Amino acid sequence: MKTLARVIGVLVLMVCQPAMGEGADFNNDGVVGPADLQVLADAFFSNAQQPDLDRDGYVGFRDLALFRQAYPATPQALQLAKGRRGPAQRLVELLPASQVVITGDTVAVDVRVDFSGDPVLGGGMDIVYDDTVLQYEGFEFSAEYSGEPAFSRPPDAMAGGLLSGLAIGQFFGGIAGPETIGTLRFTAITSGTTDLVASDNLLPVGGFISFETGLPVSVDYVSASVEVIVGLSLSQPSLDFGEVIGAVAEQELTVSNQSDVPVTIGTVGLIDPLEAPFSIVADSCSGVSLGAGQACFVTAAFESNVSDSFSDSFDIPTENPAQPSITVPVTASSVQAVAVDIMPGECPNELTPTGDVFIMVAILGSADYGTNWIDPASVRLNGVPPRRSFSVDIATPYEPFVGKTEPTDCNALNGDGFNDQLLLFERSLILESLPFVQVGDAIVLELTADNRIVYPIISGAGVSVVGEDVVVITAAP
Repeated sequence: MKTLARVIGVLVLMVCQPAMGEGADFNNDGVVGPADLQVLADAFFSNAQQPDLDRDGYVGFRDLALFRQAYPATPQALQLAKGRRGPAQRLVELLPASQVVITGDTVAVDVRVDFSGDPVLGGGMDIVYDDTVLQYEGFEFSAEYSGEPAFSRPPDAMAGGLLSGLAIGQFFGGIAGPETIGTLRFTAITSGTTDLVASDNLLPVGGFISFETGLPVSVDYVSASVEVIVGLSLSQPSLDFGEVIGAVAEQELTVSNQSDVPVTIGTVGLIDPLEAPFSIVADSCSGVSLGAGQACFVTAAFESNVSDSFSDSFDIPTENPAQPSITVPVTASSVQAVAVDIMPGECPNELTPTGDVFIMVAILGSADYGTNWIDPASVRLNGVPPRRSFSVDIATPYEPFVGKTEPTDCNALNGDGFNDQLLLFERSLILESLPFVQVGDAIVLELTADNRIVYPIISGAGVSVVGEDVVVITAAP
């Protein structure tokens, strides 16, 4: 059938071929040149009538071959084609030849061509696969691809697992290779085995055409095979704690056996353990033979009071040869929490619309944190900057530094021997920064600041810190 189609293609090309140069001067300037090539390129892969030299209703590689006969060949193109001549080799391979993946995996299949000795002007191919096993995600041309974008296109995804009309082309010199033209990507959706089989595209792009003769040529296609097995699956591919402010955060990972046979799990994190500030705090998976449909759990924790970003990973080893290990990436960022005391010496902190012009707020120092590290110009309380700042030992920290919710989440203790940074904020501006509130409401105010960059030896220099305290509205502002 393919041979018959190839013969028909040759006959069509010979019968429909106009005389050299006939109809190729698309812009009617008396010269067949780059401007006409641009017209052809703009209409390529379409049903435009003017550049359709073979009059088959489609502008494709047969038209490009006819146009090339009228186009003045450059010495460089002739030399390039001459230098590529040799034993005919026309091969399209899908690689790797075989691979075993797990459901949910991304499957990459490279398309590699070798037309060394007999370059092609261009052509198209189809690829068929079992779409009940793989779900097509897309195609991307590779960086090494030598073709021209105007004469290249990714395949159309058709029903029934057909990728139609993946096309490559190069007007100047042709495509010789060997080279990887691009990568097909799929998602493994269910267990099973599928072959990926390539062949000439019959319509509308057509098969490959020789750069030298302008006639169709036969191509050897090498298929690939993908086996999808069902093994362990994770509730999420990675653990991302997001931004954590001065607290301990935990995330649980569910490991499920989606296969119909037991899977034995080794020691979680044996080869690739988590390191501080990450840790595994609970593990029901290590050493377990997980039956079909069963699940186990791994809980990871993150704890840091340094403003920074962190990443790590841990492994979940199994005795399944097709899935010997699963790597779980772990990421988090943390913001240093500092002790903040609104209205030092009072608890609860009552905020009224009347009273002193300024409200006192203290950032409290400790053995681990000196408030002289704070850049006063960077401080904001509910978005409001302070008017003045002083260094004085005025209060004792209350823990936790963040996560306060109740009016009683405070203390009235005086100084503790460590200097604090006392800041004065305009009462009216703080009141204006509040949302609609009522008498008796407990409002959490957030303070942010930056550490001074002038202290490079200090961990966290130049990065942000955060603190909170609770105020109680005692009269409507």
